[in-house]
Order: sequence, then structure tokens, then C-alpha cells
Amino acid sequence: MQVPVCEPQAEFDRHAEAVLPSGPLQGRRLLVVDNDSSILVGMQALLEQWGMQCDVAHDLEEVLMLDLPPPDALLVDLHLDAGETGDQLVAKLRRHWQLPRLPAVVITADRSDAWRRRLADGNIPLLHKPLRPGRLRAVLSQLLRQ
Repeated sequence: MQVPVCEPQAEFDRHAEAVLPSGPLQGRRLLVVDNDSSILVGMQALLEQWGMQCDVAHDLEEVLMLDLPPPDALLVDLHLDAGETGDQLVAKLRRHWQLPRLPAVVITADRSDAWRRRLADGNIPLLHKPLRPGRLRAVLSQLLRQ
């Protein structure tokens, strides 16, 4: 049996930052679209804390202007400006990137059965505000494992 020769490793650094265990969210790219800037700032901070790369935009126009690569998933508010809805935006972004199965989650404070059914028919998970981070993490993990 032969053992390859290699360079000796540097001494262990006891003060180095702990490496987070990898998981389904680590290093994944998410696009968050919401018309509320404070929501975008908070969501970006949370998702980046989980090791995700997070792009944010207020609407379709801003997404197109940013010329982003396709994300691994979308997180979209239901009620956007100019009467646009999250499910409509998801459909437009899927067409734009030619990814008909691009995972998406819609977030809303609207608890109506009509919206719940409409999003279920479109196979888009729905999360209600106020959003619990643990629930968001579980839904995103499940979507990104598929």
C-alpha cells in the first residue's frame, strides 16, 4: 500500500470561526420580492444568517433591471404594488428564466380561503404573516431538497 506525499497542514487555530454545518439552505440563492423595504432588509439579514445568498427587489421591473442569475427559489409577498400579486410575479419570473418548476413561496397576511385555494392550485406554498422564522426555514429546506 502506498500513501501519497502531501504538504504538512498548518497548526490548528483555536480562535478560528466555527463552520456552520451544511444543509439544504447553505449557499443557496434566494430572491425575495416585497414592496416593503423594511421587510426586504429584515428578510435578507435572516436568510444570510442561515448561509444563503439573498437578492432582493421591490417588483418585476427591479428584478429585470438587476439582471440576476436564476435563484434556487423565490420568496414573494402576495400583494405587491400596481395590483400585481405574488402568484402572477412567480409565473412571470418562471417564464423569464425558463424554469417552470422554480420553487416559490408566497407570504401574506391575507388568510382568505380563496387565496389559499388559488395558491394551492398553483402548487405554491403559502406562509402567513407574522412569519415565524422556524416555519420559513422548514418550508425552504423542504422545497430546496426536492
